[in-house]
Amino acid sequence: MIWPARLLLAVGAVAASLSFWAFSAKRTILDPAATRDVATSLIDTGAVTDSLASQIADQLDRAIPAEFAGQLPADEVERIAIAVVADPRVATSFGATIESAHEQLLRGDREREFVIDSRAINRAVRETVSEFDPALGARVAEAEPIGASVDVSNLPSLQPVEAGVDTVLLVGAVIAVVAFGLGVAIHPEPWQAVAVVGRRIAAIAVVPIVLYLAVPAALRAISSDRTETLTPFATAYGSRILPAAFALMVGGIALWVGGFAGQRTATTSGGGPSAQRGRTPGVARNPPAAGRTRSIPTTTPGRTDLRL
Repeated sequence: MIWPARLLLAVGAVAASLSFWAFSAKRTILDPAATRDVATSLIDTGAVTDSLASQIADQLDRAIPAEFAGQLPADEVERIAIAVVADPRVATSFGATIESAHEQLLRGDREREFVIDSRAINRAVRETVSEFDPALGARVAEAEPIGASVDVSNLPSLQPVEAGVDTVLLVGAVIAVVAFGLGVAIHPEPWQAVAVVGRRIAAIAVVPIVLYLAVPAALRAISSDRTETLTPFATAYGSRILPAAFALMVGGIALWVGGFAGQRTATTSGGGPSAQRGRTPGVARNPPAAGRTRSIPTTTPGRTDLRL
């Protein structure tokens, strides 16, 4: 029964891995709250800042009254727009907007654009412009509200994706439990099978730990340009996945060590391979037949008897 047991243990490992990654997807790319946290951090990256600042600068340039036009050069307008994007209130509003867009994609709704809360943007614009010129800040506040939007028209609906992930999570977990249980039950060395299960469960946790902990740390250490983009994902997603990954690794190592210890105990107590093959220690393999004695013939001097 060794090969059926090994096959079941392999099936259980694959199913457990798929189920864990489905769980990870539910906690990361399919979780609007995780998307909000990532978006709030990504607003500080160059690509997002440039996109939003460009929209705000264009509207701010149109909102400046004619009498102030010469007092605020183009580079100063751009600087004000970048400062507005960096305002924590705008970052929070941007994250909430992305979260709302994500929720609608999960429901299957389709909207072309999502507008960031203009109140947060306009408060930041008024305060930033007032630092340059209080009178200009008051006039800008009276103008048409300045806003910014996020285009999600190219993003696919996430509703079928979420349904598929839910199925993989549930079915994979059931198959893993059944396959691992049967594999241990029919294995000639049950404790050895327990150790195999623990080792494979611990291996599943290695990838997310490397992905969300080791890789970002290495990029920060070498000051890579990708750190700016990857850090928000590693922080937001890692906080949701790493606790489960560490728990999985600890549980797997416990099963691994327990299976190894159980196997050693079973061997020491007489359940080793020799006993399982039906051999009794200490008994001669070919004992002499009952009632028969073995005699050594007497030899005469000068003669060698080769019979045994």
